[in-house]
Amino acid sequence: MHAAEQQNISPSKIQHITAPEEAFPFVADGSAVAFLVKAGALLMARNGVTVRPLAQPDLRLKTYLVSRADNESKLASELVKAFMRKISDVNKYKQLLLRISA
Repeated sequence: MHAAEQQNISPSKIQHITAPEEAFPFVADGSAVAFLVKAGALLMARNGVTVRPLAQPDLRLKTYLVSRADNESKLASELVKAFMRKISDVNKYKQLLLRISA
């Protein structure tokens, strides 16, 4: 939204979704664009819907993990540990930019 505001672009409506399939009707009728993870976007690439990677270096996704400090659940503890290991691995690798052919 910040990048859009810098270019004086503002959406008329924002629709939040929880699954990629929920975005398909909005995109298919031409009234919307959707920002999805690659796997979800590939599911939507049908019936005239085109998928393109968003390669913008100043855009980034922030991920937050929230847990109560007094939660003694072993499952929650293992989930937090696994998340922290995975997120540190992700930071080691940089995504390659793929050029889109016209």
